[in-house]
Amino acid sequence: MKQSSLIKIFVLSALIFVFSIVGQDAPGNTNADNPEANTSPQTKPEDKPKNDPASDQPATASAIFVNSKTSFELKATDDNTQVEYIEYRINGGEFQKYSTPISLSEEGQTTINYRAVDKAENKEPLKALIVIVDNTNPSVAIAPSEPPFILEGKNFASPKTTYTFKADDKVSGVKKIEYQIDNETKQEYTNQAIKIEKSGMHVVKFSATDNAGNTSNESTYIINVDDTKPTVELKESIPFLTVDGKNYSKKGTTISAKATDNESGVFKVLIKIDSASDFTPYTEPVSITTQGEHSIEAKAIDNVGNESEVKKITFFSDVTPPSTTIKTIAPSSTPPAQ
Repeated sequence: MKQSSLIKIFVLSALIFVFSIVGQDAPGNTNADNPEANTSPQTKPEDKPKNDPASDQPATASAIFVNSKTSFELKATDDNTQVEYIEYRINGGEFQKYSTPISLSEEGQTTINYRAVDKAENKEPLKALIVIVDNTNPSVAIAPSEPPFILEGKNFASPKTTYTFKADDKVSGVKKIEYQIDNETKQEYTNQAIKIEKSGMHVVKFSATDNAGNTSNESTYIINVDDTKPTVELKESIPFLTVDGKNYSKKGTTISAKATDNESGVFKVLIKIDSASDFTPYTEPVSITTQGEHSIEAKAIDNVGNESEVKKITFFSDVTPPSTTIKTIAPSSTPPAQ
């Protein structure tokens, strides 16, 4: 038993001696008989000294955008002696051992350096991740091709109006815009103008999301689509006189135009008299004082551009007074009958 213990002690001492020789000789090993052996060969990662200062230099970093709701989890594997711990540092500060996911609350750019150390004290080359924290929601707005007409607090638009969305984000940039019309399925905006052509009131909801995952508050835009044409009427102040199937205006007769629109309201009324080349704005009842046949046309346009059908009346104006003649009648020579 005593001999066995002595053998174990001897073997152990020999191993310690050999380890000591190898450990002391490796860093400064030279060979005067072989100059080529003195040149420094390329060092493999696994041959680097455990405390090589180069291991504190991070690898090329990539950048990502996040918000403060994002956390970072570190995991490491080792096929030999297994992972002892993972360590990390923030913005070049002191290393600390990783235990729970890392969270970043402050907006702006942050650099996370991280590496794993195995049970043999081998350190992984330092890695880096550049994180830009963006906690600010993007802004988004809807832009109609024509400004809506506002009547009694309501927005009115033509079915020809198109709509685009514009979003802005100063930090991480806009990732997407989503919108929904009435009860339709929400969809992503593809930078193509949209139309709302169905008559009536519509509700457009929209929001934007940036590259850090921040989403703007949902905005609502209410628009009333008016595709109804206004109506217009021409009316004489004194009923026409009909003679031989022709309408004649009486002296002092005026022709007025009246338009109605139950949606966005009447914008203007236009008239054209006789052979005029174009319509002109109607301002007051029209009086015709020249002899002959006349025509008056009228049309109305509402506040979103819908145009009525043209109404036309034709009549004759008689401004020539009648001519009266008088003649004498000779008395009869025959005495009156008894």
